[in-house]
Parts: sequence; C-alpha cells; structure tokens
Amino acid sequence: MLFEIINHHDPYTIVADDLEIAAVAVCILGEGKYSLKELSGDKSAYVPFFLTDGLDEWFTKWFGRTFEESVTYASEQRGADLAKCLASVMIGDAKNRRAFEEVLARAETKEAYTAALTEMHNAKRASTVDLGRTAWGMADFIHERFVKPKQVH
Repeated sequence: MLFEIINHHDPYTIVADDLEIAAVAVCILGEGKYSLKELSGDKSAYVPFFLTDGLDEWFTKWFGRTFEESVTYASEQRGADLAKCLASVMIGDAKNRRAFEEVLARAETKEAYTAALTEMHNAKRASTVDLGRTAWGMADFIHERFVKPKQVH
C-alpha cells in the first residue's frame, strides 16, 4: 500500500503491507503530528492526526489494541515489516516516487542505491525537518534491535 504522509514540511510517501504497520510507523515518526492518506488500492485506509489525544481509541477501534500494544506487536512480531516500511519513506509525491524508483532500480550495488537516494533526497528537500533521514534511522534501529537478534537463532 502506498501512502502520502500528511505533514507541514516537504511531501513524503511511505509503503506498507498493511494499515497497522503504516499507522505505527507514521505515529512513531511524527509523534502523532502526521497523518496518512492511502494512494493505491483501498482509498478508505487513513491515519488521522493525533495532536492532543485519541491515539489509543483509534488504534483500539481499528486494530483491537492500544497504540502501545500495536507498537510492541509491530516491533517484536513484525519488526522486519516495520523496518522495511520506515526505510521506504521517500521525499516527494507519488509521481516523484515513481521517477525516483526508476532511477534507483538501475543501481547495481547497495552503495550506489544509497548514494542515488541520498542525492535525490537532498536535491528535493526544502524543509529543515528531515523526515526521510529520521525514518531511515528508525528503520536501522528497529532492524538492529528486533530483526537481527531473531536472524541469529
């Protein structure tokens, strides 16, 4: 599922396998200050802003668990999905994303991919708030903390 991250900074998109993973990702990324609008498939999938309250009520209504329980579930049971979702954050709208993905698909190594992504990100970013780098750092943390230890066993 492709989502637009609604925020007061640069436009961003994010990809998730389902709404719960996307919701956890955007809520930890923006601490409730960002919203999501689904751009492909089920257009009814969304995540509202949680500027003051309502986070637990919304998560319980949609997923049958509080926000904290959803974060625990997403991290501990689906850490690879959550890390992948956060790593998918890309600056620009859906059209920009398609163009960037075409360029990135030609990268022959992980280093070339990272360099191209960083170059495109830096060229497009106008805000001092860098959602992309923040999300990528969170993805790395989740991968190190929750995914790697499971791969060792």
